[in-house]
Amino acid sequence: MIITHCYKIKPTCEQSIKINYWLELLRRHYNYALGQRLVPLRGSQNSEFRIQKF
Repeated sequence: MIITHCYKIKPTCEQSIKINYWLELLRRHYNYALGQRLVPLRGSQNSEFRIQKF
């Protein structure tokens, strides 16, 4: 039998600000990395990432 526990956190105002800061930082980093991965697929005009068609 699998037993799970769910905990509610009650951060203080200062902790809440730090958590939101880190979540925003991680969201931006993820989106940037995803964008970098998708640049070649979009057919970017950037010569470094351009996919040559024969």
